[in-house]
Amino acid sequence: MQYVLNYMDEHYRHKLSVQSLAEMSGYSYDRFRHLFKERFGHSPLRYLLLKRINYAKSLLLHTQMQIAEVSAAAGFVNDAQFCNMFKREVGLSPRTFRKKSK
Repeated sequence: MQYVLNYMDEHYRHKLSVQSLAEMSGYSYDRFRHLFKERFGHSPLRYLLLKRINYAKSLLLHTQMQIAEVSAAAGFVNDAQFCNMFKREVGLSPRTFRKKSK
């Protein structure tokens, strides 16, 4: 499980499927999801989402990248998905987060 976590930490900006992570771990899909949540406190998808959101926050604070560029760099499928998930998790839109943090 630690190997898979390390892999996720290094590749969270890429498209990762829970099925491929389960195969990497040697467990079935359901068993992997259960063990991951039990050991790390989040489901594998939630863990990836939080990693991507935190990376996006860092980019918003420390770069002048456009929102679309931040979205792509953080591994989101598109801007709309990024903005919706960011607002759901942070409570602010990416643009508002950037403005309030300056």
